[in-house]
Amino acid sequence: MGVIMQRKKVSYFEMLVMTALACVHHRRMLELYKDDDNSHYPDRAADEAMSALLTLAAASKAEGRDARTSPLYESFGPMAVHYEEAYEQWRPVECQELTPRVIFDAMDKGNKLIWGDWVIKASRGQEVTDDYGLPAWDRIVTVTHSNGSCKTLEYSNRPRHRALEIYRVVTGTTFDGDDGLPRDPRHMYDGDMDDDWP
Repeated sequence: MGVIMQRKKVSYFEMLVMTALACVHHRRMLELYKDDDNSHYPDRAADEAMSALLTLAAASKAEGRDARTSPLYESFGPMAVHYEEAYEQWRPVECQELTPRVIFDAMDKGNKLIWGDWVIKASRGQEVTDDYGLPAWDRIVTVTHSNGSCKTLEYSNRPRHRALEIYRVVTGTTFDGDDGLPRDPRHMYDGDMDDDWP
């Protein structure tokens, strides 16, 4: 179906229906071939569904629409997460009031957050090195000002700390008050598990 959408011009509604059908087809193939490890049908159906989801996400951004508002979105099932990730990645989000919570949420989704002359952009998830030199998975954040200054921030598995640091870089001050952010996960090498953890 993804090939069909790419070869001929289809309306947004047709694209939405085709994506829903591709996702339902994938789930059906998984049910039919759940005991057959050698079957390629579920894999092929997954590829078609993924292609349709990514094409729909690109069209949604281009047309200023969001498939999540459609009743057909429920039929995407577990594959919906791929639409959301592709739709949110680098989607421009204008910010009126900058807070660590706004930064945290935007970076978690992979949005491009715009506040005044500042642009805060998160990469796709990628392998990084944590504080102890171990491999980890995270987004690398780039903070850019219209005057050309740029800072890259990498905090493996420390999204709260990253949001507070970005706030400090952009505003020039630390955030006072309750930031409303969840605590960063504890690393396995961060001392006794009974210690108080910020």
